[in-house]
Amino acid sequence: MGAWSPTKIRWVNDTLESSTGASRVETDSGPAYAKLSGNPEGPQALFCEYVGTRAAAWLGLPTFEVAVIEVTETELVTYGRRSTG
Repeated sequence: MGAWSPTKIRWVNDTLESSTGASRVETDSGPAYAKLSGNPEGPQALFCEYVGTRAAAWLGLPTFEVAVIEVTETELVTYGRRSTG
């Protein structure tokens, strides 16, 4: 993992139609994708992705840079129901 180390999310650009509700955000270190623990798939999805990314990096495979940011604003991202039609 690199030296990229954002400490806060400045704003949310948009939320993607994905199972974890990933959002394009702007951090204090530049643009990023954020997945929050309140996502529709639950915190276990984030844990699995984090462990998988760390394992891939340990094996020498190319990975995205990962950072963990504590988000305190409860209204930062809201998840709505997706239509199934």
